[in-house]
Amino acid sequence: MLTNIDAVIFDMDGTLVDSMWIWDEIDRVFFAQRKLPYEKKMQHEVEGMHIEEIAAHFKQKFDLQDSIKELVTLWSEMAYEVYKTEVDYKLGVRRFLNYCRNNKIKMGIATSNSIEMINAIEDRLDFSEFFDCIVTAYEVQKGKPAPDVYLEAARQLNVSPDRCLVFEDIPMGMLAGKKAGMSVCGVQDASSADQEELKRSYCDYYINSFHDFFTKEYEEN
Repeated sequence: MLTNIDAVIFDMDGTLVDSMWIWDEIDRVFFAQRKLPYEKKMQHEVEGMHIEEIAAHFKQKFDLQDSIKELVTLWSEMAYEVYKTEVDYKLGVRRFLNYCRNNKIKMGIATSNSIEMINAIEDRLDFSEFFDCIVTAYEVQKGKPAPDVYLEAARQLNVSPDRCLVFEDIPMGMLAGKKAGMSVCGVQDASSADQEELKRSYCDYYINSFHDFFTKEYEEN
């Protein structure tokens, strides 16, 4: 998987850290409070969007009276403390990060999440120890599935896109990596289990956890 690879670039939520459940819960609470219908498939409508784009989408969809800024503030406040105290790396991630560092493979993060959520967890999870760059969708022109955030990460890492391997848990993120000209490894996550067939069709490799890398149980598609 890492043959001819000089850098690995990770999506954050659902790929690097186990955090998608937080947004599932926020959605359920938010829609229940407003007595609005909530369906799991609505999350797929906003895959790859950053939080302001999601707020704009649902404001229009449900004719919400809250401003986009008010929605962003509300959801961010609901998520921040959980990120700060509960979010951790997914299974096998830290071992894989150590492997990459020891083998001089550069590492970066390319995320649709906000810098506030990154700040909530980066010290506790030692981001500075492992990652050479962290790029958010707020820093580029277009979010996923556009390739911008991955191309910017490759630029900051000073690595050609075709020498980068992307790790992603959702189809729109995988498309972003492929459009950037990078190899893509899909990562299993419970929040997108209903999309597994689609995910496998978009990626070059697929893992159930980062432990698979060490047991050679990853699948080439």
